[in-house]
Amino acid sequence: MIQPYQQFTNRRSEPRFDCKSTGTLLLLPSGTEVPCEIVNQSASGAQVLVKDMPHSPGDLWLLDVPGQMVKFGSPAWTQPHKMGLRFTFAHKLDPNGERPNRVPVGVWKAWRRLAGLDLPPPQEDVFFLD
Repeated sequence: MIQPYQQFTNRRSEPRFDCKSTGTLLLLPSGTEVPCEIVNQSASGAQVLVKDMPHSPGDLWLLDVPGQMVKFGSPAWTQPHKMGLRFTFAHKLDPNGERPNRVPVGVWKAWRRLAGLDLPPPQEDVFFLD
């Protein structure tokens, strides 16, 4: 039995998996961070839900903190609160490792900050008693 609707909704050639994970879109060149929910993803793309997109993004990075991944790409399609992304580069990050050469410094720092790896040093409380 042929089901054209099912073929139309699954346009990626590789399998996608549901992840229901939180992520952040880092928009270029402004560096604006937009929180998102990653609905599903595959090696070449993802579908994300966003609450407020400041403008139509061009190139962007998807920071997947729980998956320890950063992915570079662009929107394949957009709806008011949903977006399909097409990736051209993906890299798994090691929280204890060095920044990979192909991952820009700004993306690396944003990922580490969102992952809670670069917390500011605790401030010492100083009391002067006379």
